[in-house]
Amino acid sequence: MATPLFLGLVGSVVAGFLVTVLLTGLVCEQAPRLGLLDRPTQARKVHRRVTPTGGGIAIAAGLAVGLGVLWGFWGSFPGAVQKLF
Repeated sequence: MATPLFLGLVGSVVAGFLVTVLLTGLVCEQAPRLGLLDRPTQARKVHRRVTPTGGGIAIAAGLAVGLGVLWGFWGSFPGAVQKLF
């Protein structure tokens, strides 16, 4: 039987992962319009094609959603840490 702690952890990981995957695709698609492109013009660039940047936006949003789900399951985090012990 799954405990609320386990459900909260799994739910937060799944929610964060889904948001990150969906937003990464959206950011990569919109990168040219937003000017989030890295062009290999300098000698130090390793890539040969134009590369979209801005994936950190999706990762930060996924982290925020995951933490929000944890907050919803556990309440405020200082008390939640005490539930682990």
